[in-house]
Amino acid sequence: GTSSGLTAIGRGFMNSNKKDKTTPIKGVFTPSGDKKWTVVFTFNWGKGPQSWKGTAEGDLKDGEVKGEGLHPDGKRKFTFNGTAKNGQIDCTHSETTSGKPQSTGSMTIKKE
Repeated sequence: GTSSGLTAIGRGFMNSNKKDKTTPIKGVFTPSGDKKWTVVFTFNWGKGPQSWKGTAEGDLKDGEVKGEGLHPDGKRKFTFNGTAKNGQIDCTHSETTSGKPQSTGSMTIKKE
């Protein structure tokens, strides 16, 4: 096995600047290397559930965390970065589809 250990499941909330709303979110972090993870985020948006795939790196318990996710349509791209403390990650997310990051909101996710 890897030194990073087991798959981590986190639940929390995502806030959107545009819609001024809070959406419950689930993140599944699967170890892919030293402090590296593949991530699947699932949440309800618009017409129903969406599943975003991405990557993350950093310390999910205490430390810096950053990563990126891809919209299910495969075209829109987002990045996130922030800090984990006691297993809770607080971060901001931005859309980078156009090449220039535009702030889209924040996300808090806590390890179950």
